[in-house]
Amino acid sequence: MLARYTPWFSTDAFLRPLRSFSPFFGFGFPWDLGADLASTALAGAPRVDILENDSSVELVCDVPGCGPDDISVTAENGVVTIHARRTAESEGASMIRSERYRGEFTRSFALGEDYDMDQVSASLQNGVLTVKVAKRPEATPRRIPIRLGAEGVNKQLGAGSAEAAS
Repeated sequence: MLARYTPWFSTDAFLRPLRSFSPFFGFGFPWDLGADLASTALAGAPRVDILENDSSVELVCDVPGCGPDDISVTAENGVVTIHARRTAESEGASMIRSERYRGEFTRSFALGEDYDMDQVSASLQNGVLTVKVAKRPEATPRRIPIRLGAEGVNKQLGAGSAEAAS
């Protein structure tokens, strides 16, 4: 299971009661690094949804404004890395205000050894990148046959079968 790492959690938990005392603590307080750093740690890097089923895991990432030539996906040693570049589209015009992120970002996801890094596919549609990584066959759940009798005859017991009753 993947968990988000937040190194500033303890700082934020400590300062939360102080912010309720006075507006001074909620705005511009010098020790209030935690909340700002935690919220901007991924500034410019898109959020990623991770979906898992019995046969694979999918990383779904919003990358508006990026084309296939702007995106790189690598997979090695159980880690999938997404690297992309967003460029400015304001040729010939002067920028009055800039709120959209431009530049490069890299996100890496440690998936572990249950996934086959040789079976990775990526697709880009309508600004959404989907990276699919197949699970190794030994990592997928399988039904174990139950042996009956002293001779070791392989039979699977079904619900309500005559062999199951005896």
